[in-house]
Amino acid sequence: MNIILERIAYLPCSTVGVLYLNDEKFYTLEQPWRGNKPFSSCVPDGSYELLPDVSEKKSVPGGVCWALHSPANHVYQYATDRLVDSDRYQCLFVHVGNFARNFQGCIGAGLELPHNDMIYDSKEKVWVNGIAKSTTAVKRIYEILVVGTKHSLEIINFEGAKL
Repeated sequence: MNIILERIAYLPCSTVGVLYLNDEKFYTLEQPWRGNKPFSSCVPDGSYELLPDVSEKKSVPGGVCWALHSPANHVYQYATDRLVDSDRYQCLFVHVGNFARNFQGCIGAGLELPHNDMIYDSKEKVWVNGIAKSTTAVKRIYEILVVGTKHSLEIINFEGAKL
């Protein structure tokens, strides 16, 4: 299955996108672009394989997840696959969260972008860019993606979205 993630905004505190999966649409949230720095930058634009993996993170339903893999983008499934220490690894395709701080180099998904794209972060006590209904979105995405089937992700920019 070919999946498209279209980035619609590169903001100082986050990266916002729209994920097209079959006939369904989800909103995505990531860290801002920080030069592909491991665990703190959004995932680079480009083509990726989605490889089945296991995660102990509570934000991954059932522990089964999808890891991004693209040697061309210096993103690998495992640390042992990296060619140099600055290469990234363990980038999860989607997991649950509402704020960019919930995603350390991974992609978060939700069903809604709240009014004006801002929601209140009660931990930080500020209004920030966020996504809503993330748990429902991630469960739905994982229902659609079948283990044993080849999946790919293409991350592209919406016309006008700039780093």
